[in-house]
Amino acid sequence: MERRTCKLCRSEEDLLDCHLISAAVSKLLRARQNPNPNPLFVTPDWIGQTSEQVSAYEFCRKCEDIFNEGGEQWLLPRLASLDGFPLYESLMNAQPFFRQEELSAYHASDIPNFDKAKIIHFAMAIFWKASVRDWGTKGKTIYVELGDYAEPLREFVLGTGPFPKGMYLAVTILPPTVPLLGMLMPIRMVQKDFHRYKFYVPGVEFELKVGRQVPAEWREECIATGPLELVSCSPSFAYTMGKNYVDARESARISAGFQKFLKQRGG
Repeated sequence: MERRTCKLCRSEEDLLDCHLISAAVSKLLRARQNPNPNPLFVTPDWIGQTSEQVSAYEFCRKCEDIFNEGGEQWLLPRLASLDGFPLYESLMNAQPFFRQEELSAYHASDIPNFDKAKIIHFAMAIFWKASVRDWGTKGKTIYVELGDYAEPLREFVLGTGPFPKGMYLAVTILPPTVPLLGMLMPIRMVQKDFHRYKFYVPGVEFELKVGRQVPAEWREECIATGPLELVSCSPSFAYTMGKNYVDARESARISAGFQKFLKQRGG
């Protein structure tokens, strides 16, 4: 432990070695049938399997409990795994208000056993945690620049303020027909006029738009404040990640262990 000021409650406390995204997510990704059970880690410069965790001493025990009780405890058991995908199964018991080809759209309030508040807190807590420091490892920056929006978001995560104005959260669930048992740390997307960030945990993509210039249609799709309280179901993120992985393999250095694994699998 380290005794310093906790970034969330701002009290001087004994700080814990806390993960940006819960260690329980990495545990989900450790394939039982793989001789090397560690999750695959992809950056533009390196591809390999590693047990390394993205963590730092920034939060106290009380605030770790806020993250856990606010959303992690509810959502993590419902993510996609080799044993099933409970969150997706909840969608199958709801009627979408829109469906076209591979896209289905739902109102969050129409989905049974779907705790919208827990999902929102889980996502916004991670976006906020990513703003308090650079969590980068292996030469990759993991940082979300929120500027004046950081403090209202801190208050929301702490439970002392409302969902911040000028921030719009989108939630997309991937159908298990395109399983993507992976994790994407918060990254910035290329966008003019406003900020746009996303991260991914097994089966669920979270995207945050920030700023005054966010288009009206994206504001309406915000699960927290938009009239649609939108939850999408689409495989598009899996296709994008698959392309990114192929592109990375063209230029990145691949670890010796992962090269051996690919050779065994014929990759």
